[in-house]
Amino acid sequence: AVTTPSFQVGGTTAYNVVGVRAGTSRPDDWVLVGGHYDATAPSYPAPGAEDNASGCAGVLELARVLGPASPEATVVFICWSGEEQGMVGSEDHAGDLVASGDDDKVVGVVNMDMIGYTGDAEIDVLLESESPGGDLLVPLLEDAAAAFTGPVTYTAWRAWGSDHVSYLDRGMPAVLTIENDWDEYPYDHTSSDLPGNLSQAMGGAILRMNAAA
Repeated sequence: AVTTPSFQVGGTTAYNVVGVRAGTSRPDDWVLVGGHYDATAPSYPAPGAEDNASGCAGVLELARVLGPASPEATVVFICWSGEEQGMVGSEDHAGDLVASGDDDKVVGVVNMDMIGYTGDAEIDVLLESESPGGDLLVPLLEDAAAAFTGPVTYTAWRAWGSDHVSYLDRGMPAVLTIENDWDEYPYDHTSSDLPGNLSQAMGGAILRMNAAA
């Protein structure tokens, strides 16, 4: 079931894209899997292959894999807009969950932002979270990475700068999965942010970890 709820970014109407796979036995336990699909602000136009078409490709791939698997819990696949303007789309969605009383159903949010680049031979991912819930989500991801030949994991206990923060700020457990070399990517927010700069090995390892968790 797909919806495109709208919100305002300044004077512009923008849209999130939300697909819901209802759980078979625990439909009131919700897992959110997301990534932002907007690339830049107007002042720095860029194609956005890494930031963040890589994360949206991850959302679509996990929907392809997990949807037919008849998950027990409900999985909400979401691509947010307005992240580059200050996480506006995820702020709107998280606020709507609180307003409807559905925030208590959210057992975890996995945000994928910049998952396709590596600056060296190591396939490594940064798991960024904080309380509430990070102490549960991060070990799940670490165990999944170890069990399914996933990436080397590093952890940061300070959440900032991406859409998981919108949910953490409202008391929902959330984690960012992002390549550990994200701050070394030389083409972010430029016209050279193109698919040829990305690594399928990196993106695939992160997706195996997330799917298993």
